[in-house]
Amino acid sequence: MPAYVLQAGETRREARFIGGEVRVLAGIEDTDEALSVIEAHVGRGGPSMHVHEKRDELLIVLEGELTIRSGEATYEAGPGFAAWIPHGTPHAFANQSDTPARLIGICTPGGLEKSLTAHADYVAGLAPGEELDPAMLAEIAARHDGGRVVGPPILLAEND
Repeated sequence: MPAYVLQAGETRREARFIGGEVRVLAGIEDTDEALSVIEAHVGRGGPSMHVHEKRDELLIVLEGELTIRSGEATYEAGPGFAAWIPHGTPHAFANQSDTPARLIGICTPGGLEKSLTAHADYVAGLAPGEELDPAMLAEIAARHDGGRVVGPPILLAEND
């Protein structure tokens, strides 16, 4: 596999993320499926509580503030905060504000970028007002990493 560099704002592969933007810094094609490294710009909200059965994950907050839940613990996470989430651990994160947050996600084995894109494609294909189908979300998670949704997203605080 050849070495490469990315300039600020460049991405290695296309991927999409519900509620934000994502840059793939290293994907499965680059690492022989060993890991994925993404930079996510997270708008208000976040994913449902979920488990990756086959993937360990490291989240590092670069900018903004996120609420991160890992197992039974909840953390208010600012720049520099890092959370190691072994496979099988229920977790979620949420941006409580309207100011975007930015994080790095490193997953092993790789493939997170394909899972994120599949979820975003499903949501983009919904008709206006159409509800998310929990069975479809579960099928997408299972297909991409053996994951599953185990609870709702982190409850957002009311904005004043």
